[in-house]
Amino acid sequence: MEFFGLERWLAIFGQVGKKPDGTIHEDTVELLEVTLENFKLDFAAVGSKKSVLVKVTFKRV
Repeated sequence: MEFFGLERWLAIFGQVGKKPDGTIHEDTVELLEVTLENFKLDFAAVGSKKSVLVKVTFKRV
């Protein structure tokens, strides 16, 4: 979801550590790495970069 105004905001909800082939690893570190890579791809898709990331909340279930 993208918000426009004086500032440009991008809100990403429900990101998971799922690889493009649909696999989800059991290893927490691998999940985190894949999730952060997915964030990078999301930011690139809208012409931004992850260095502007404000907050991330992780929940391992």
